[in-house]
Amino acid sequence: MADLTEVTRETFEEKVLQAEKAALVYYNTAWCKQGQEMLETIQAAAEEVGDKMLFFSVDTDKEDIIVQKQGVRTIPTIHFLNGGKRVDQLRGAISKLDVLGKVSNVLSGKSENGGASADATPPDESE
Repeated sequence: MADLTEVTRETFEEKVLQAEKAALVYYNTAWCKQGQEMLETIQAAAEEVGDKMLFFSVDTDKEDIIVQKQGVRTIPTIHFLNGGKRVDQLRGAISKLDVLGKVSNVLSGKSENGGASADATPPDESE
């Protein structure tokens, strides 16, 4: 089973951007009911995928620098990365089937943007 690991601006670059595996980054916050309900969907997807992909979460209330640098405008948001680059994303309420479909596409190299979406950049530590 894959764990959903919380990352901070101190750990984002090392754990997410330098990851050797594909990664899912879940942006959410405690007060977002829709996002809390989706947490079960993300955890179920992590269990199904196992160790083929890394699963991370970012608390948007605590990590505003990551949120800003990654262009997150909607909560909840999921970014899919491969080789440290964002290759796909989902926003708002999302079904387990949608998440698993995107995960499958990322793992097979068939992501929406063909692996050439905007780079996921590390947060600026000086801010």
